[in-house]
Amino acid sequence: KDDYSVAHYQKQALEAVEDIRSRGKAPILCGGTGLFLNSVLYPMNLSDAPGPDPEYRRELEKLWEAKGADALFTRLEELDPETAAVTDRQNVRRVIRALEMCREGSNKSERASAAYLGRELREPDMRLFALDWEKDALEKRIRLRVDRMMEAGFEDEVRRLLEAGCGRELPAMKTLGYKELTDWILGDCLSREEAVELIKIHTRQYAKKQRTWLRREPRFVWLRGEELTEGKARAAWADVFAADYER
Repeated sequence: KDDYSVAHYQKQALEAVEDIRSRGKAPILCGGTGLFLNSVLYPMNLSDAPGPDPEYRRELEKLWEAKGADALFTRLEELDPETAAVTDRQNVRRVIRALEMCREGSNKSERASAAYLGRELREPDMRLFALDWEKDALEKRIRLRVDRMMEAGFEDEVRRLLEAGCGRELPAMKTLGYKELTDWILGDCLSREEAVELIKIHTRQYAKKQRTWLRREPRFVWLRGEELTEGKARAAWADVFAADYER
């Protein structure tokens, strides 16, 4: 039930990278939300981040409790539409933090652009790849993924967490999939089918935001998901290193 922040992730991820390299292997970082990904890609000093204002945070939490997540997200859209475009409206904690940063005088998107885009990567030999899918293909993959998650026991996992005392107020229980199933189990959603459909819709929305976030970094090499085979992946990797060598 302990809180897990991007600072915790950064520390553990960098320790894992060092451990893998010490064994003569190449670490591969796959997936992750934009902020967590950036904490490893770039030399982010998270200790410089200002702390939250407790009173303002309580005000935002009361707004969420009274009017719901959409009311919070609408305020963020009004104050910082660029950050809102890459923020998951269902992730209440992240929306609140973005609003706090707006109040501190500089919005999150401006900080990210100024501080990290164009900055040297944490390690000069890092190589960045991103998969791009046609809209229909991505939709099918998302729906299939959620169906498989449910078949694999996702609902049982959420029920066990609730029974263990992990309430919906915990950040982890507000994340994609967990929130929708929690709402259904606790009676805030009409049916299991509706909850599953909401997971698919919110996942699709989040995938769009992830693509927008990744597009900000020009050093990503984009690969077509529909066309990718093991051979093409190896070729893309070789092309990047060949270009480096020629320079």
